[in-house]
Amino acid sequence: MSYNGLNESVIFLIGLVIAFLGFRTLKKSTPRQTIAKILGKSKYKAYTCWITQQSVLETGNFSSKIFKDFNNGFGMGVPRIRKSLRIDNYLASNGENFSTYKNFEDSVKDYLLYAEYFNMPTNFNRPEQFTQFLVSKGYATDPDYGSKVLSLIKKNC
Repeated sequence: MSYNGLNESVIFLIGLVIAFLGFRTLKKSTPRQTIAKILGKSKYKAYTCWITQQSVLETGNFSSKIFKDFNNGFGMGVPRIRKSLRIDNYLASNGENFSTYKNFEDSVKDYLLYAEYFNMPTNFNRPEQFTQFLVSKGYATDPDYGSKVLSLIKKNC
């Protein structure tokens, strides 16, 4: 049989190719892979493991509401001055206002905008320097934030 001059085998093969390509694009990256992919193209690529551990802390290992429902992988608040990729904000039950993102990739890219805005150095040799920088810029309100991130870094990087 044929359909407008094409035989069914050719149509079937074209369908298989389309299905295969479609399924390949549906394969979703893990948050860790997404962070590595985006940071790998930035001047902060040497900090990939450190920044990943920061995200693990901020999201409860990628299980928090702010991560799952609002794509915020870094506990980013709503910036007042700096450029941001946020699309809206979420007011948490504790009164904190967080950025929301179209997707997790934009959250990672927004983290890089944060790093750029605060001129994060690219020459940290020790994770303590990284966590001290975060604390010095007021990244989090938790007074133990630096030591929590550092603990995860030392355990996993």
